[in-house]
Amino acid sequence: MAVKIRKTKLKDIYALADNVRETDKREIMLASGHTPLEALKMGFERSYYVRTILYQNDVIGIFGATKHCILSDSASVWLIGAKDFFKVRKDLLIHSKHYIKRMLKPVAKLENDVWVENKASIRWLKWCGFEFDEPCPYGLLKVPFMHFYMRKEK
Repeated sequence: MAVKIRKTKLKDIYALADNVRETDKREIMLASGHTPLEALKMGFERSYYVRTILYQNDVIGIFGATKHCILSDSASVWLIGAKDFFKVRKDLLIHSKHYIKRMLKPVAKLENDVWVENKASIRWLKWCGFEFDEPCPYGLLKVPFMHFYMRKEK
C-alpha cells in the first residue's frame, strides 16, 4: 500500500504547511484568518486524535478531532491536505471510515464547517456519511459554508 497513516509529529506540521492545497489555504483563511501553519499547530495542540497521512514518505495530509470543551460530547473534525493529496484518492477512501469511527469513539458527534467551493472535500465528506445543513454565511468574510456532522450510531 502506498499510503501510511501514523501519529502526528511536530515536524509533520512544518513539512505540510508550505505545501497545502490552494483550496484548503483559502478555506482556512476565510473561516479563521489563520495561515495553514497556524491552523496545523492549533489542531496538533488541541486535538485528542491527530494523524499524519504519508505517501512515499512525504506528508500529504494531517487530520484530527478536537473537543469543543473538556465536557463536550461533540468534536470538530478537520483535515488539511497537500497539493497532491487526491493523488492517493483510492487509498484514502479505503481508510477514511475506519479513522472516522476512531475519532467518533469518545464523542457522540463529529462536526465542522466546509467552504461551499471546496467541492472535493464535500464529495469526500458525503461519501464518508456526513450530513449537511444548508449553506450560510460563516467566517471572517461571511462567505457561504455548510455545516456538516455525523452522530455516533447507537
